[in-house]
Amino acid sequence: MWVWVKRVKLNTLLLCGERSADGCSRVSLLQLYGYCYQDSNDIKDTVTAITELGSPLEMITLLQTPWDERFRICLSLMRLLHYLSHSPLGSVTLLDFRPRQFVLVGGVLKVTDLDDASVEETPCSPSSPSDCLMEFPARNFTLPCHKGRCQGINEKRNLYNAYRFFFTYLLPHSAPSALRPLLDKIVNSTGELIWGTDETLVHLEKVLDIYRNGHYLKNNTQAYRTGE
Repeated sequence: MWVWVKRVKLNTLLLCGERSADGCSRVSLLQLYGYCYQDSNDIKDTVTAITELGSPLEMITLLQTPWDERFRICLSLMRLLHYLSHSPLGSVTLLDFRPRQFVLVGGVLKVTDLDDASVEETPCSPSSPSDCLMEFPARNFTLPCHKGRCQGINEKRNLYNAYRFFFTYLLPHSAPSALRPLLDKIVNSTGELIWGTDETLVHLEKVLDIYRNGHYLKNNTQAYRTGE
């Protein structure tokens, strides 16, 4: 069995919420086999971790895979983001969301580490709306300031990055036609930041249930229209 030995920040382990070997794996973090902590003046708050080894993520290759495999990847990513929104450390944002930060393990998308993550929500003043401006290459969003913090900024940043790096490419392409209305609604809602992680995960799980039960094969697709 091949493993990955690397140094990570202590917060990466704390995010698992427990120290069992499969604690990280259940939330789409690489499975933790062991770790060693050594207090050092040179590198503080770091541990040497031994984790499972995943396959690098190649987006061009993913676009050529069957739709159900791509959907599984998007669902595992959404389960991770839902967990990060409710983690033991608070709402966590992934500062580096590029595909190279993820690997595939048995068809499931997992983040390699959380060294580039932050639990700090941006401070703000109600009199300065620009404090809560989220800037992306294609568009910007301004979030409300609540109790001196930009409300939901970590969760919203993760969601929009999931939309622009993964959902917009992997979800709709070659999907079963009966599922397209639901999938289009998921893509559009994340792209407009209409939903949070809770709502997005609920809708993806609904698509999974419809697909597993074969309901999408029925000729009448009215029950799965976006109006529901």
